[in-house]
Amino acid sequence: MVKKSYTKTQLRLVTRAPGYIIDYLNDCNRLPVAEESTGKGYPRKYSPEAIDIVKKHIARRSND
Repeated sequence: MVKKSYTKTQLRLVTRAPGYIIDYLNDCNRLPVAEESTGKGYPRKYSPEAIDIVKKHIARRSND
């Protein structure tokens, strides 16, 4: 079952990536955002394509 969106914590669990990599990719505008945060305490939700982007980034880092 594919979810419509993932929070940062869910994205970390699915990809096994540390949080700082997700923050870095988000800061570089490389992760597609499904729903922006509405304020403090409300998470930003990433679209399912973000999983592939994070996994490719980690794979590229491990090959260097």
